[in-house]
Amino acid sequence: MAEREAVTPDSISTLIYVDMRGKTGGYRTDLLKEQVSENMKKLLICSKCDGISKETKMTEGKTFCTNCTEGRGGEVDGRVDGLVRELKCRCPLSTRGCDWSGKLDNIEEHMNGCDKVKIKCQKGCGEVLQKCDTIHHQKECPFRILECEYCKENVRAKPSKRTH
Repeated sequence: MAEREAVTPDSISTLIYVDMRGKTGGYRTDLLKEQVSENMKKLLICSKCDGISKETKMTEGKTFCTNCTEGRGGEVDGRVDGLVRELKCRCPLSTRGCDWSGKLDNIEEHMNGCDKVKIKCQKGCGEVLQKCDTIHHQKECPFRILECEYCKENVRAKPSKRTH
């Protein structure tokens, strides 16, 4: 029997932000639905993480995410942030069948409710599945609680090695 590949729940932050060795950078550029002109890229893309800047700071004539400034000065540029919030993007889980698209400003809210995000079974069996599959899984989960037909106590559907 082949060993199953380890599946872990999705981290929403790594789905939408550039990972900077454990720190969050700007938004991933591959989420955009439309091409951005070279002039707009200079304004929107962080000079350090190459992501779309979030809470943009302009320093030394360059664009940075607030998280990427590392002690550099500069003020948050609300005009650029306004442009970033209006950019059209798609769900990073479109490859799993999510057809959501909207403004970059709404992507975190969408991801918190996206039914294509992988989560761990809340019953405790350890299965990792998409949110949209949880209802079906709960009907078959070995950790679901059933009433014993003999003693009427609540027991797991698939008891441990000890018999009930």
